Amino acid sequence: MSSPKPIKIIYDARRSKLTLFDDNTVKKACYPKSFPRDYVRRYFFLSQAHREYRGAKALNKIGLLTPKPISAEISFSPFSKTESYYRMSFLEDHTLTFWLASTEKEIMVVKMVAEELNKMISHKLCIKDFGLHNAMLSTDNKLVWIDTDVKRFYSKSAAKKYKIKKIRSFNNRHKELISKDALDLFNHITKND
Repeated sequence: MSSPKPIKIIYDARRSKLTLFDDNTVKKACYPKSFPRDYVRRYFFLSQAHREYRGAKALNKIGLLTPKPISAEISFSPFSKTESYYRMSFLEDHTLTFWLASTEKEIMVVKMVAEELNKMISHKLCIKDFGLHNAMLSTDNKLVWIDTDVKRFYSKSAAKKYKIKKIRSFNNRHKELISKDALDLFNHITKND
């Protein structure tokens, strides 16, 4: 069996690069953010790719959708600019929820995002970089989380404190992007849980 061949780069930024392969998978190259922390962490299976792989599994376990996690690998070379690689399934016909702001689907998407934040917190976990920029909507209106680096909590009270931080962050990040009605709905759903 031949190994998958890259087709095209679908995202390239300072912290990561996503490449689509001919077997309908995506390989995310994760670049280290902090030296020496990220260089040392990868040898203890705490690389970005390993955290996202485990996070996707945890989100799937509580009924939330993510691209199917396939593998997490580290780069052993201390000279490599890539810390680790995360392979996942490719999501065809999905729209980044960020682009649905100010459309007729805005209220539906924000409601789903708020309800899923409540669900994560009730299971004592939360996506670290929580927001509309890290979720996609399928053609059948299902929410799929694409950044799955998850923070876990030992107690419900710690999770609820973190939730307050995420609500504040969501409000600050999205106040110029989504309507006041959508933001009010998000705050109502997340604060009344």
